[in-house]
Amino acid sequence: MAYGCFTVRGVPPTMEEARAAVGGCAGLWDRLMACAAERYRARPNFTFYGRNHGWALVFRKAGKALLGVFPDREAVTALVVLPVAEAALAARSTCRRPCWTSCAARRSSRTAAGCSCP
Repeated sequence: MAYGCFTVRGVPPTMEEARAAVGGCAGLWDRLMACAAERYRARPNFTFYGRNHGWALVFRKAGKALLGVFPDREAVTALVVLPVAEAALAARSTCRRPCWTSCAARRSSRTAAGCSCP
């Protein structure tokens, strides 16, 4: 199963097509795009990750990927690249459920989803 719905090599989606694909999660998409643009101060580009993953909108700084956002039908998958120190901290976390994996998870409270993250 692909992370995103755009899986044809050589045919990157436009921003408008990506936003339309996420459907009911368009508000989450807009907030994520605004937050990432402000945080990373980088212009994202679509990058193809193969037919198993599809096209992702990737935010890069100094040539390094910081965030990949895969638009899907009625969903958004975000791949956040953590620095080594933050990755080690995340590995020690007691939380074993992703807090922001889908629009549905965003609508529910973290506690109701079984997440102990602050």
